[in-house]
Amino acid sequence: MGGPIFLLIMGVLLVVLPERFLPLSRKAHARRLSELKTGEPEAFFEEKRSLEAYPPTTEALGWRRVAGVVMITTALAVCVINGFQA
Repeated sequence: MGGPIFLLIMGVLLVVLPERFLPLSRKAHARRLSELKTGEPEAFFEEKRSLEAYPPTTEALGWRRVAGVVMITTALAVCVINGFQA
C-alpha cells in the first residue's frame, strides 16, 4: 500500500508546488549571479557566463502539474482496484 500513498503525495506536491522540483529556481539563479558579479569565485569553469546565457525557465511547470494529476489518478485507481486494503 506504500506505492499508491507515495504516488498520491508526490502527485499533490507536483500539482501544488511544481517549482520546488525545478533544478534551479529563479531566486537561486538571481542570487548566485549577483554573487558572481560582486566578485565571488566561480564554482566551475565559466559559471557566470552559463548563468547569464541560460536563465531558468518555467515552461515545464505545466507539464509537471499534468504529471502530478496523472500520479494522483493512478494512485486513486490502484486504491480502488485493491479495495483500499491495508
